[in-house]
Amino acid sequence: MVFPGDIEIDGWNLVLDCNPYDNKADYYCISHHGSINGHIRTKCPVFQAYTIQDIQYCTSNIKTAILMGREGAYSGIIAPTVKNCYGSRLHITSDDNNGKETIFLELDWKTGTVIRH
Repeated sequence: MVFPGDIEIDGWNLVLDCNPYDNKADYYCISHHGSINGHIRTKCPVFQAYTIQDIQYCTSNIKTAILMGREGAYSGIIAPTVKNCYGSRLHITSDDNNGKETIFLELDWKTGTVIRH
């Protein structure tokens, strides 16, 4: 499981020991509550001459993306680019129901199943 917390663009560009952990993780907790600031990365420590646009390159092989946040909680959360990047692999911990419905995710480490409670 990769849990980058609230890391943003400048922080991602300073991470030098992420390979191979980030791209081989079963679970990736999306940075900065799904904002675009937590998704952008321009420097790749593995292929230094390779220009990347965002963290999608680094997490393309993860099985499950977990976003701890609520749609519309703040401006830019959840960014459409982030949602589109992870598609069906994305699991969000709260639904947009005026903040009243919290979703808990149970992760079955053996099967890779995500159960919403």
